Amino acid sequence: DGNAEVYAARVDRSLRKVVADRRITDAPGDSAEVQLVVRGKEVVVVWSDARQSTEEGNGDIYAVRLDAHTLRELGPPMRLFASPAHSRSPSVAVAGDDVVVAWIEDATDAANTDGGVRIAAIDKRGALVGAPIFVRAEERGTISSVALTCSGSRCRGAMASATGDVMQIDGFEISPGATP
Repeated sequence: DGNAEVYAARVDRSLRKVVADRRITDAPGDSAEVQLVVRGKEVVVVWSDARQSTEEGNGDIYAVRLDAHTLRELGPPMRLFASPAHSRSPSVAVAGDDVVVAWIEDATDAANTDGGVRIAAIDKRGALVGAPIFVRAEERGTISSVALTCSGSRCRGAMASATGDVMQIDGFEISPGATP
């Protein structure tokens, strides 16, 4: 259809396909920046998708759970947060029974919003755990990357940002459902 879409394939240890390609996205606008994590017998796939903003190309973050063996969807794709800004560059990790997703939300003059990192948790049934939270960099600059890692139910993250010629890295710590 001319749009960038997300596909999945299952391969064995020799990288031979054992499950045929499966198309994950089928919407107007481009889908990009795919991340995935395995949680038990499922794979959670996360990506930035511009289906709600095909003209401007502003993406929102979507997630879908797949059966790790068959790649069958375990529920419909879910938009994690509807943002007026462009949401991009997701990072994903397992925290206990939850999957935690952090992503960059760009600043937008039109909606008069600051840029930052938004964090959401998805429980084992595929539902959001509370509302996604927003973390700003200490100095308000353009965020270029975010990284996330979890151990048990505690997650730590870092975001790199720039203001003019000055680069900085801010860190945060969070437990799903708690304030960072």
